[in-house]
Amino acid sequence: MKSTYKTLLIGFLLVLLAVSCKDDNILESQGRACNLDEISDVKINEIQVIGSHNSYRLRTYQPILTVLQAFTSFLPEESDPLNEWEYNHVPLPEQLDEHNVRAIELDIYYDPEGGIFFNRAGLALVGEPIASGIEAYNEPGLKVLHIPDVDYRTHYVSFKDALQTLLNWSESHPGHLPVFIMLELKETEIPLPGFAKVKDFTTTAKASIPVEIREVLPEDKLFTPKEMRGDFTTLYEALQAEGWPTIEQAKGKFLFFGLGQNEIGETIFGTNSSITNNDDFVIKVIDGPESNFNRIQEAVEMGFIVRTRADSGTKEARSGDVSRRDKAVESGAQLIYTDYYQPDQRYLTDLTWTDYHFQWPLSNGKARVKSSDCYITE
Repeated sequence: MKSTYKTLLIGFLLVLLAVSCKDDNILESQGRACNLDEISDVKINEIQVIGSHNSYRLRTYQPILTVLQAFTSFLPEESDPLNEWEYNHVPLPEQLDEHNVRAIELDIYYDPEGGIFFNRAGLALVGEPIASGIEAYNEPGLKVLHIPDVDYRTHYVSFKDALQTLLNWSESHPGHLPVFIMLELKETEIPLPGFAKVKDFTTTAKASIPVEIREVLPEDKLFTPKEMRGDFTTLYEALQAEGWPTIEQAKGKFLFFGLGQNEIGETIFGTNSSITNNDDFVIKVIDGPESNFNRIQEAVEMGFIVRTRADSGTKEARSGDVSRRDKAVESGAQLIYTDYYQPDQRYLTDLTWTDYHFQWPLSNGKARVKSSDCYITE
């Protein structure tokens, strides 16, 4: 009898512990709503937002995807189309309006004369015409895509097109939370005859990026390194002395940061992953929130804004494993990027997919204030 009672007691305590742990889980607790006026003095490094990885991207054209699974040796190192490219994004306004996204990522290629990406040579692999027929590809300017010729499908052909879409959305949502925009400078090409020859991001090429940004976005829509630095010598000095702006100061604006943008300019924040080389790097890109959990926490405590990822490829969407996602939130990283702000709908009919996704527990929460159980609803 004693043994049975002891077993029941241990079981009861374990249930209590499980319930207690669940209640402590940020993504299991409903939290409360707070509007921008209520938290206007909160600084932008004191919130967490959902970001979309490769936000412009449409799923790879299926016939090409099927062929590439047998010819991965021609792809960039470690590319695995089946497990890395099987995700899809809705247009940016829908991400921002319906899925609480407040950080995005755009891959950009340098195309100063235009025409580099008009053809999709990968279509020859499946016996289809290679000409895109999209005249915008022949216009000079930065282009937005993942990998030329094989993984080219995008909501936005040009960088300016994406920027104009964001500006239109911003003007129809005055006073929105700041939107963080990560730019990845791409030089990827497929080393086969007839495939696109991609141009390097030289200093001149990099200088074209802020020019295009400012041709579309007015000054009052930008929060820039120049504005943050003020009269200080470095951004790090400004960070230590005054910190990041408040939500009130940054609302309605866009903040650009560049992966590979190591030349510090007046428009785009440079990034690195070091927490010791900091003079002008106040945004850190530190992926792997499980293995780098302590480093992310240290960077956040030092006042840096950290970008990390909640998932990688289709791994979590297929397995349903939320450990990486939950560690990303627990780490305190402010910008948590995902491919799954909504579940892949194939989980409804295909048992090899799950309903894995990353959303705040409050359905209309646009950001989480880290110091309280509060989700900003704008």
